[in-house]
Amino acid sequence: MLKLDALLWIELVTNGYWLLSFGYLVLFPALGYFWFKKEKETDLPTPPPPLSLVIAIRNEAANLPALFAQIRQLTYPGLEVLFVNDNSEDSSPQMLRQTVDEAQALGKDWKLLHSQGQGKKAAISTAVAVAKGTLIATTDADCAFGANWLERLAAPFSDEKIQMVAGPVMINPHPNYIFSTFQQVESVSILLVTRFCFSLNIPLMCSASNMAYRKSAFEQVNGYVGNLQFLSGDDEFLLKKIASAHGTDSVKYLHQPELFVTTAPQKSWSAFISQRARWASKWKLHDYGHMLIAALCALLLLLYMVSPALLFLGKAGWQAFAGLWILKILAEFWVVAGVLKQFKIPLTLGQMIIASFIHPFYAFATAMSISSNGWEWKGRKQA
Repeated sequence: MLKLDALLWIELVTNGYWLLSFGYLVLFPALGYFWFKKEKETDLPTPPPPLSLVIAIRNEAANLPALFAQIRQLTYPGLEVLFVNDNSEDSSPQMLRQTVDEAQALGKDWKLLHSQGQGKKAAISTAVAVAKGTLIATTDADCAFGANWLERLAAPFSDEKIQMVAGPVMINPHPNYIFSTFQQVESVSILLVTRFCFSLNIPLMCSASNMAYRKSAFEQVNGYVGNLQFLSGDDEFLLKKIASAHGTDSVKYLHQPELFVTTAPQKSWSAFISQRARWASKWKLHDYGHMLIAALCALLLLLYMVSPALLFLGKAGWQAFAGLWILKILAEFWVVAGVLKQFKIPLTLGQMIIASFIHPFYAFATAMSISSNGWEWKGRKQA
């Protein structure tokens, strides 16, 4: 009887993992379908709406020369650029002052502001308050973008219904960082889920590194009032507030190549996990739908992490383990490689195998970092 119960238990577990395997084989191509689905492009209105590009700066001296070069090649007509010094402790303020003065001497509408508070939300709020643009675009100091990035980001606002537009952010390749490929693969999973949720009119997340919104929409929802005390969330909290005030069809996610923004990879695992923990730490602050999706993702990763236990369940366990990981890797590789190809980033099957095995354990380490408050951002730690 005991042996029969054990056999039934093994069959239940292995069948459950086979069900998970085939479910994943359907899920990832479904996410890919929504990503690769073509969408109707809109043209920039004539004349283009006044736009202010806002960039919060904290201890970014190493990134500023490249950032200035990126901004100089932007082609948006009448662009106002607002740099906001967020209490930097390095040479950023001096570099900003000198470069802004030089730009103004050449007739460019660049300005240096100093944050009226602490943190990125306060810095952005400082800029929005004085911005001349009816549209506000945001990015970060370590980002790169195309010359007509802002034109594509602003085009959907020709529809008066649209209040916010967001786009993809990808990790740049770096030959000296062993795990930069892992960061790229992990970023693709975020992009796929983001695009999928927007397609279903369930906007859950976006990135302030590639985002624009109407200044009037920001003011109507009182900006970041209600979540100023949190270090992260200058994108997701604002997205939720605008979608709630104006409807989910008022926010849009675009993924044309002209809209792509890239950013540098983290240089170490500790920095990477700290960054992701900072992003994920606000999961409890969202609505129940968002929390449910986060919980389901966590459960899925846990099932993969404990899957080596299948190897102790005999032949059926070995088969379930092999099927689980083979189908997972093939499904991910087919979709992820296609997305990265759009960013002109190659991906080999070997790289995908390594990334797939690492991911559940990285996610667990991130969860542990959240629970222990073991993360900080540019010298600041969430209280």
